[in-house]
Amino acid sequence: MKNLFSLKIKSFVLGRGRITSSQRNAIENHGDKWIIKLQKPANVESFFKKRANVTLEIGFGMGDTLINSAVENPTDNFIGIEVYKSGIGRVLNKIEELGIKNIRLIEGDAVEINKNIFVDNSFKNIHLFFPDPWPKKKHHKRRIIQKSFVDSIANNLMISGCFHCATDNENYAEQMLTALTDCKHLTNLADGFSKRPADRVVSKFEKRALDSNRKIFNLSFIKEM
Repeated sequence: MKNLFSLKIKSFVLGRGRITSSQRNAIENHGDKWIIKLQKPANVESFFKKRANVTLEIGFGMGDTLINSAVENPTDNFIGIEVYKSGIGRVLNKIEELGIKNIRLIEGDAVEINKNIFVDNSFKNIHLFFPDPWPKKKHHKRRIIQKSFVDSIANNLMISGCFHCATDNENYAEQMLTALTDCKHLTNLADGFSKRPADRVVSKFEKRALDSNRKIFNLSFIKEM
């Protein structure tokens, strides 16, 4: 299988974040049960015992949204992609603590995975909340929302599936809006930016933005034929 960290330009920097002993132990003790060992092509339904709609969350951070979504929607299945072990370890601890059965995790580069691994039309929803905005202009090429990534998102969504994303960086929000609008397979569900989904839990990243009086920009696009 292709090295999932092979891209020269990445949207993340490995080494960020400190992993606790509890998180490390969770990976060692529970990782084999909940972390997916990817093979190409990956049929996402095969990762779960029950057949159901699957939502993918890209870059789930410390897992607040992923965990809440899985608990509140027990009849659906959820996959989270993350590169940082601290977040993976925390979610594994929560899975075991709460007895969650409908989450699977992937450790790796979401750009490479979305482009090369998943079978087309796999997901009912794809979520990307508060990705690194890389605010300096010289780093904009590191932003995960680029044309090629949006194309892979469109390929991986089912017909009528939705891509939901959010950021507190206005410049990045405008770039997101342009890139998504330019994708011929995606249609905006709003006239520009959308309302915040009422059922999305406030993560620590969103709370930090709100506490600093920064505006949150939400986007929701649906895949059409």
